[in-house]
Amino acid sequence: MTIPLALVILFAVGIFPLLASGPHSYSIENLTDNCRDNWWSALLYVNNYVETSEEHCLRVTWYLACDTQMFILAPLLLYPMYRWSRNHLGLAVWGAFMLLFTGVPIGLSAKYKLPPGFMV
Repeated sequence: MTIPLALVILFAVGIFPLLASGPHSYSIENLTDNCRDNWWSALLYVNNYVETSEEHCLRVTWYLACDTQMFILAPLLLYPMYRWSRNHLGLAVWGAFMLLFTGVPIGLSAKYKLPPGFMV
């Protein structure tokens, strides 16, 4: 997925500004400037954690970062479930992760008084 993403960023920085003209071309310039400054965070799949500026390069790539991070961290959850499935330790590890991943959003929502389904 990195090579297609790199090609899209290259297009956004190199070719897309040449196509921009008209009253809304400032938005293309903002996109181009953000991609010139923050391309590395998108290619390293850390753009959902790194606070580089107010705007990210290609904002929709936050999902690629989340997906890649979950792909890397999934074996930490799946291996114990597979390895210790006979004595139910894997089920306990899975349950602990589920409680953690459910409790943290609930706790943050309660602490900051956020409404359900709050989007940043």
